[in-house]
Amino acid sequence: MAGRRLLVERVLEQGRPVVRAAEAQGVSAATAYKSRYAEVLAELAAALVLWRRAEQVAPAGRGRSRNALACTCACGRRIRVARSLLELAPILCAGCTQPFQPEDDEER
Repeated sequence: MAGRRLLVERVLEQGRPVVRAAEAQGVSAATAYKSRYAEVLAELAAALVLWRRAEQVAPAGRGRSRNALACTCACGRRIRVARSLLELAPILCAGCTQPFQPEDDEER
């Protein structure tokens, strides 16, 4: 730990280039850079973990997605598609060659 402090001091306070400070310390430049930024990297790692944990918490009662319409064809195949895409032109089923139609919410 004292060696790391000395290395960081040489770079930050004395203004030495990282490579020269590493040579004086007897370590590689990669180790010197790692030491110089160790505290910042630890803070970033902690922040990323906190951010990822918050991201994974799903709100209660989310229910079904409202982004796309559930559609069925005559043979019963189902797809989900954006309303705007369905309005452009019919989407035909390869099995029965009939167009997919939006399902009624009461069917579910």
